[in-house]
This record gives sequence, C-alpha cells and structure tokens, in this order.
Amino acid sequence: MRVAQGPRPWTIHAFAVLFTAHGLVALIRALGSLELSELTLQAQYPAIDWHRDWVIVWHSAWFSIVLIPVVAVWLFASRLARILVTLMALATLPALYRFSVLLAGDYPAPWQAQAWLGLLQNAAAVMAVALLFLGASSRWLRQERAHFDKVFG
Repeated sequence: MRVAQGPRPWTIHAFAVLFTAHGLVALIRALGSLELSELTLQAQYPAIDWHRDWVIVWHSAWFSIVLIPVVAVWLFASRLARILVTLMALATLPALYRFSVLLAGDYPAPWQAQAWLGLLQNAAAVMAVALLFLGASSRWLRQERAHFDKVFG
C-alpha cells in the first residue's frame, strides 16, 4: 500500500468524521439497548446462542469494520475503499426510508427518538460518501503515492 502525500482536503476530513460518527452512533444505539439487540440478532441468526457478551462483540466488530474504509481512504487514499463505502451507503437507503416512515407515524416517544437517531446515523453515511465524489476529494484520491516503507521506515 502507498501512503497518501500532502494535505488532505477538508472533504476527506469531513468524510472521516461523518463515517466514523455513523459507526459510533450504531454502536451506541446497539449497546444502549442490549436486550433489544440480543432479540434482533437472535431473530436474524437463530443458529447462534446469543447472550450479552456475544452481542457486545458483534457490534464492536461491526464498528471496527466501519473504521477500515475510513483508514483506507484517509491514510492511503484508496479508490477501492471509496467504491466499497459507496456500496455500504447504498445499503442504508432502505433504512433511511424506514426511519422516515417511523417519524411520520404516531408512535411513542422512545420509538421517535430511535427513529431520529437511525435517520441521522444513516444520513451521515450517505453525506460522507457524497463528500468523496466532490472535486477536491476526487483529485486527492487520484494523486501519486509514496511506498509505505519509504514513509514509515
């Protein structure tokens, strides 16, 4: 891998902040209601005997997975990571619709709060990816890079 040289444009920094926030909000939402997370995972993957510890490990692993493309884009200016993050953001579009429908309905306050968090979380991912396609980001992602060994040793 080659490390990106020169200053990063503000759009790359904003991408890193927004996409990390997307993952962090998901982690906080999941760990804030471990019982609900456990029930949801049990319904999705009934072959696994879910308990609190496994739920925490699962959601922590997903947060780590979100951080991988952030590092790949921010440190290595990876164009492949931009494509993968775009696909990840496209997968959030149905969730954006679902949370919008929940907000439009007459649901109790806890449901409304979860809907707002979900809407903001997924909107952050879509906005972060959109930043990667702005001119400054595209130019920076196309630059030549020095080899990793030359920069770090």
